Amino acid sequence: MAQKFIIAGDIRDGKGYLRMGIVCQHKDLRMGYEKIWGGGFWEIDREGRHIMLSGWSGDFGRPIFDHLKKMDRQWKGYTVTYREDMYSDPVEIDTDGVEWI
Repeated sequence: MAQKFIIAGDIRDGKGYLRMGIVCQHKDLRMGYEKIWGGGFWEIDREGRHIMLSGWSGDFGRPIFDHLKKMDRQWKGYTVTYREDMYSDPVEIDTDGVEWI
């Protein structure tokens, strides 16, 4: 079991939702026939209000953050960053246009 995330949603509108969970495989986070725009691993620093995403999914590939349009409102105000591997610098993900649900 590991802390994994996917960007999942409806292919018709292209709006993906950041879904995080503790699962064996990324595909365990998928619900029905959703379109998946990649995934990876997550860590949360609640004190620093920071969500750190990293890596990629063996099931769905690297995350495509252009489709990240919805997030759980509990994460509003958190900084979200992504680091592809341990050698790359983290990049901040723009959440200005995200719908908080």
